[in-house]
Amino acid sequence: MPISVICISRTAFAGGETVGYLVAERLGKRYVDDEIIRLAAEKAKVDPELVERAEHRVPLLERIVDVMGGPIQWSPPPEGYYAATMNALSRPTTEALRALIRATIVEVADRGDAVIVAHAASFALSERTNVLRVLVTAPFATRVERLAAMKMVEPKEAETIVRDSDRERQAYLQRFYNVSEESPTHYDVVVNSERLVVEQAVQVVISAAGR
Repeated sequence: MPISVICISRTAFAGGETVGYLVAERLGKRYVDDEIIRLAAEKAKVDPELVERAEHRVPLLERIVDVMGGPIQWSPPPEGYYAATMNALSRPTTEALRALIRATIVEVADRGDAVIVAHAASFALSERTNVLRVLVTAPFATRVERLAAMKMVEPKEAETIVRDSDRERQAYLQRFYNVSEESPTHYDVVVNSERLVVEQAVQVVISAAGR
């Protein structure tokens, strides 16, 4: 079955958002990241901050450093898809909001032609044959050096930020998908951005997607 959706997971400061954005641009697919939060909030009729807190997203600093360029605009899904869920979320619990995030990922995938960055979408869509699951990562020391080199923080603080992000990432996988230990075999493609520059990584993903 042709690849319709590409999921980009990434560790902090590995460049995953940049790779995902460029892949989406080259293939003419929707780039979806924070759209997941917005769509989930719209369906639940709650403040997006509630959904974001339920997901425990990584610090804003990582997102400023890691992303190059903005998301591609796309139309929201049809109304009524989450009617039952919306009723159940009149007073949303954290677990209900997490379930809504997972369901939103599935809906985006159902629409097809998307590059979904973060939100552990590779796990939410693990049973689908038309999905390419990609992990963009790099050694801890390399990611710390990248953050410190941008002179946004001191080296020691950079270590703390990256370590905390990695810890939160693992906790996220445990909370949402009961994954106690992430493995390369959870993905179809693993890119080490210490060895491959962004353009090389983009070409690897595009090639794996069959284009």
